[in-house]
Amino acid sequence: MNARLAGFVCAFGALLVAVAAPAAAQNTPKWEIEFHAGGLLSNNPGDGTSSLPPAGAPFSTQGGRASRRVSTWYFGDGASLLNQIMTAFPSLPSQRITPLDAVINAPLATREDGFAFGFRVSRSINSRFTAEATVDYSPARFELTRETERGVEATRGTFESTFNGVLATAPISDRTVTSTSTFDNGSGGQLFTTGTLNVALKTSGSVIPYVTGGAGVISNLGDQPGATLEGHYRFQLVGTFPMSETDLVRLHVSVPDNVFVGVVGAGAKYVASPRWGMRVDGRVYLGSGKVETVVDATPSVSSTPPIATLALSSASTPAIQFSNNPRGTGPQSNLTGEPVAGFTTFEGSGLRSQFTLTAGLFLRF
Repeated sequence: MNARLAGFVCAFGALLVAVAAPAAAQNTPKWEIEFHAGGLLSNNPGDGTSSLPPAGAPFSTQGGRASRRVSTWYFGDGASLLNQIMTAFPSLPSQRITPLDAVINAPLATREDGFAFGFRVSRSINSRFTAEATVDYSPARFELTRETERGVEATRGTFESTFNGVLATAPISDRTVTSTSTFDNGSGGQLFTTGTLNVALKTSGSVIPYVTGGAGVISNLGDQPGATLEGHYRFQLVGTFPMSETDLVRLHVSVPDNVFVGVVGAGAKYVASPRWGMRVDGRVYLGSGKVETVVDATPSVSSTPPIATLALSSASTPAIQFSNNPRGTGPQSNLTGEPVAGFTTFEGSGLRSQFTLTAGLFLRF
């Protein structure tokens, strides 16, 4: 994109040199309307604060071993508990889940560079100052980083291997373990609505350089990207009692709908006639870098009959336990923690800057 943008600007510069036309007359029209296009460059600050949901409530297994309720095995205390439990299985030295913690304690996505286009309406105050309103749109969206995708896939795969390993040691039948991931890159672009004051660095001639400054709002449009992980295991205990549990986790990016920004820039106009001309313009937009990583976790334990009065539990400390009696007073499963809804695991901070470089045609009236 940068090479194409540079080529576009060079071509526009050549066009300015090639066009020969008289400068504007003394009684230049006051109003201008401009249509332009170019490119958008975005920086992606990575600073911020991170956190994880608190640990679940403790309970004792049927065998009297200490354990905890978890909302998910994929990250946080659930992943930590599962890996502690796995140390009690010396026959499974490599079966460990890779927690999502590093993924969700960082930005999930970055704003891509891309195309931008829009229009401006200007009103000349005098030969030096011009007030201007600009509306630009860029379809450049947030996209999940490679680190996010690799991290999600590592967690997905190790969920399967870890539960296949631990359940292979148990007296059960009809075992099935699955873990799936889906990615959504979203559809959101940006709308830039700004007002600026241009200050001409010279007031006569056919080429008028200027500087500009002002403020406005960037609106984040559409859906933001995210990922979903769904783990499921089921088996028959003593050939009679069906055990089935589902671990569903959703990760997504959250950004403010509207961000206040300051605008600074510079450019040059080429006045081809009293009625039209061309312009090259570069602007920097400075605003909040707040981008959040938000997680939801929905644990589910099936209570398909016949309901067991016993549970499958390990002899480790801490222990893991499976049951199909999630709402009863009998043995409980670990995956009965409170659902996690809209928990912010990373909140970005600092200043985000975006830069547009455009070229356009303006008409005067």
